[in-house]
Amino acid sequence: MRVMPRTRRLLGKRGVTFANALASYPLCCPSRATFLTGQYAHNHDVIDNRPPEGGYEKLDASEYLPIWLKRSGYLTAHIGKYLNDYMEEDGVPPGWDRWFGMVEPAARYFKAKFLDENGELHELGTRPEDYSTDVMTRKAVELISQRGPEDPPFYLSVGYVAPHVGKSQLSGGHCSGKGPEPAPRHLGRFRGRPIPRTPAFNESDVSDKPRVIQKLEPLAGSKLREKTDKYQCRLETLLAVDESVERIVRALREVGELRNTYVIFVSDNGFVQGDHRIEGGKAVPYENSLRIPLLIRGPGVARGAVARDLVSNADIPATVLDIAQAEAGLSVDGTSILDMLARPSELRGRAIPIESYREDGFHGVRTDRYTYVERHTGEVELYDLRADPFQLESVHDDPQYAAAREALAELTAQLEECAGEDCERRPRLELDARRRSGRTDESACSEQVSIALTGADAEAVAEVRLTLAGRSLGPLGRSPREFELDPSSRARVRANVEMIDGRLVTLVADVPACEAG
Repeated sequence: MRVMPRTRRLLGKRGVTFANALASYPLCCPSRATFLTGQYAHNHDVIDNRPPEGGYEKLDASEYLPIWLKRSGYLTAHIGKYLNDYMEEDGVPPGWDRWFGMVEPAARYFKAKFLDENGELHELGTRPEDYSTDVMTRKAVELISQRGPEDPPFYLSVGYVAPHVGKSQLSGGHCSGKGPEPAPRHLGRFRGRPIPRTPAFNESDVSDKPRVIQKLEPLAGSKLREKTDKYQCRLETLLAVDESVERIVRALREVGELRNTYVIFVSDNGFVQGDHRIEGGKAVPYENSLRIPLLIRGPGVARGAVARDLVSNADIPATVLDIAQAEAGLSVDGTSILDMLARPSELRGRAIPIESYREDGFHGVRTDRYTYVERHTGEVELYDLRADPFQLESVHDDPQYAAAREALAELTAQLEECAGEDCERRPRLELDARRRSGRTDESACSEQVSIALTGADAEAVAEVRLTLAGRSLGPLGRSPREFELDPSSRARVRANVEMIDGRLVTLVADVPACEAG
């Protein structure tokens, strides 16, 4: 996102940026299936990129987002990349009114192939105007510009290839081979920029990691040069996407729809480039793989805010349904974040299941503080992201984290096969704030206020800190906390709660003023 100033200005500064957005299964096809169903991979069953476990054919398209939106009166449109192995002979998928989908096999950046809603195949060439990112944007702008005042509301999905690899049309040198191919106008813009050297890059000691990681050699020599070139080319492909966001926002403004439109910018997965000695890839339980950008602007959305609560890719379709007041035709695992867009500072105590069904797969959970993973090999990883944000040292065997590990293992077991509302594992807590009665008259209202934390999960609380009108009241222990408040004043008490498993939740209680007389 550092190389996308237009997107950050037009969406981030005029909306909410989510600092902790995650892809539950950080892999292309499973994540895109989640965007279409609102379900985690263990429910929609698209668990790989290719058949028989994944790909376009594996998705059940009889009940999914475009169909639900059509039932609610929306015009639906998709432009660009869809699920892996979507072919020309598959035709237009159910539920889409307007369609310009990229078919495989395709070169992706140049010489790409698109199928339209009339079943006509469009084959692009290698001219600068054939660059697929720009072609998709022109189609999106065209669709928006054709709208009239009597047209129904619309849902438009634009799936750019960048910054994915492709089949480059360049011969030799920068961005050639199978690397990402920038638009000609951006070629070489980031040549010479090194892969970020975080503490996790070429991690020196991986003895705490699973055996599959321990076998890896540090990235060096010709392999490092190759990966560095691909990194530079990834950045360069994003420049055309950044320009495209600006063009789409401008088109919405020109037809008078911008103030009434939610614009969501998101990716299907992150990508590891040398971290923990991993040459490149995804579907691993590390932050560069799990974390995805998420920026949203629209009606009622806070401006220039940063939300730190956890959200998952399954929350995106749930939010779209909430915006459109549409009903899902199956059980949706995600939860709408529409309320967060207006109040982005609140923490809801989320726990996001993370999973992979590949050979070195895993099940686990990501909370605000911890990443906990049970590998299919039986190996375990636990990272305290507050103390170790780069996941350099797994503390799964550290006695100090025994209680956290036990709680996270239980949470993983609860979420591994969760469905629908069962995927919402928020702490069952309430903040009770009330005035005590007067010393001599039980009906009198006192300046003494008592605060207590109650609920089924109260014993699983690690720490509580209280604030009153922005003023710190310090920690809250097992016993109720008392303080004085003028009888004529009302106040709002806020509790920032951390659970043993690392979930963070904000609780609020109002203390009323005493009634006059």
